Amino acid sequence: MATYTIQINGWGTEMVLGAITKQAYDYWSIKDEDDSGLANHLFWDPYEAEEGNEVTDESDPRFLGNWYENDDIEHSYGAFSEKCVVIVLDEDDQEIWECDEPAIKSTSIIDPEEQEAGYYIKIWQTEKGNFFTAEIETDKFDPDKLVFSATNIDGDVVIDSIEYDGQAIDSDDIDTRTKSSGWEFYENL
Repeated sequence: MATYTIQINGWGTEMVLGAITKQAYDYWSIKDEDDSGLANHLFWDPYEAEEGNEVTDESDPRFLGNWYENDDIEHSYGAFSEKCVVIVLDEDDQEIWECDEPAIKSTSIIDPEEQEAGYYIKIWQTEKGNFFTAEIETDKFDPDKLVFSATNIDGDVVIDSIEYDGQAIDSDDIDTRTKSSGWEFYENL
């Protein structure tokens, strides 16, 4: 048996979608994207009254908390399917296969606007780097046995699981850097 390393590099995201209260929606959704209070609340420390963050008490119905905890509907992490490259290396670290358009076998579709009536927030951090590294053992690598699955949240398709020859593969390592962050509010009546 030989050992092969599978990597996914490029651009991707960590993204969450969650339900919020009407009070949180009414308070935060009118803030513009340059509002430092909302950015500090979500991405730094929601408990500190700094730089415009006026909601620091978690019993306040406007409190959102740390961005990654707003995931009661979905929490996805991985490379964007259209902005990545999959590389397979042999035991000598020589590239034996590369693909910049991985075929997605299955996609879970999460549309914020198709949720029940209520208020929702989608929050993300866009990242660049290595989103997946894992080793597999097989006699000979066959790219047809490599299967990708993804989650589509409001049009953003993120590769979030990989199989080889019918077996799920877990990533051993990632190395990404955050390049941007953002949020979007939804009101479903």
